Amino acid sequence: MVDRSQPWQRLVETDALAVQDGVGRLAQWCDATASRALHGKDFRQSVSQLLAEADAGRIKDQGRPVRAEEIANAIDTGLNDSSFFGPVATGIQRALQTGAMGDLTQLTSAKNGDYPLYRAIICQDIPVPAVAASQFPAEAAKVRALAPTLRGYSEFWDIASGCAGWPTPARWTPPISGGCQLLSRRCC
Repeated sequence: MVDRSQPWQRLVETDALAVQDGVGRLAQWCDATASRALHGKDFRQSVSQLLAEADAGRIKDQGRPVRAEEIANAIDTGLNDSSFFGPVATGIQRALQTGAMGDLTQLTSAKNGDYPLYRAIICQDIPVPAVAASQFPAEAAKVRALAPTLRGYSEFWDIASGCAGWPTPARWTPPISGGCQLLSRRCC
């Protein structure tokens, strides 16, 4: 659900906080049972280490260096449903051990053939004026502070940064439910 009356910054910040909360739930899940990947390890530190390995070019997907943002996207995707917690935790552990994206590849939206279609639709739903691009550096710093584990990554940051100045105006209005419009698995 998305409250379209909110400015894009509020949507980005709210989603970043939801992502950070999800990271906390996944960390607790890993700690709850000894048989789970990353049990007994600092989950957030493992994620930070994996992102640093990606920054250094040491995490690959079929020989291609993987960007830290792709890993953050995969982890974020896994936070949407607790049935993905196992594959995310195992994927992080294996990527740190092998230097390969491996299991996390299945969760990246970049691998989803529908992503360009999703982008075209979402950019018509969430207007971000072109002038907003000048506000991105300050907003990026703010969301990194709000959600440090994934460096401020959120689906709405991807939307805002990818949709600034989208040339086609919105023509579709999602159904309204309780003051919010259905759009995402998160509710702002």
